[in-house]
Amino acid sequence: MVNNVLSLKRAANLPEGAEVFVPQGEAMQLTVANLDDWRVRIDMENWGIFNSLLFQQLKDTGGVVWPYLPSVTVSTKAEYNTIPITHSNYSQYSYKNSVVDDITISGEFSCETASDGDYWIAATTFFKTATKMFFGEGNLAGNPPIICNLTGYGSHVFDKVPVIIKSFSVDLKDDVNYIKCDPFQNGKYTWVPVLSTITVQVAPVYSRQG
Repeated sequence: MVNNVLSLKRAANLPEGAEVFVPQGEAMQLTVANLDDWRVRIDMENWGIFNSLLFQQLKDTGGVVWPYLPSVTVSTKAEYNTIPITHSNYSQYSYKNSVVDDITISGEFSCETASDGDYWIAATTFFKTATKMFFGEGNLAGNPPIICNLTGYGSHVFDKVPVIIKSFSVDLKDDVNYIKCDPFQNGKYTWVPVLSTITVQVAPVYSRQG
């Protein structure tokens, strides 16, 4: 009961229709997005390329969802060549190109139950995987990392923007409790922080035909 109250309090500023957790006694679980859900999420087109039950819960929630509103930094700029003019205090400029800088997303993840911890493990494992090339055997061996989709804040901000994951970090805090999880139910336990910050840096990638 206390966990339910704390979850609702932390989620007080979420958009209408975006339920972070559905109370189920002592357990919580992320819900699948609806049309009014503008939470930030990173998804991919074909989850079938990963032969792992660990990612099934990410597929069920439409990708990795930041349960609380994260901090997102977006910047763009135009590049100009400088043309010096004799006997002039001001240079002239000729347009060269425009640049969309990397997008940084940083937000908190909380874990109140072992189920939440399983989701945290799946999310962090996915981001680690998304920064690695395919290896081993099979048709995908040697291919570069996957291209993901960034969605959030509605259709005029991030509407399934194709992105690559350039970096990922998570802080394992020393001033919070940790909970015991066993996502594969094989007796191999993992201890997950009840509160951590997950940060990813992504870059938009559009094809010439896009």
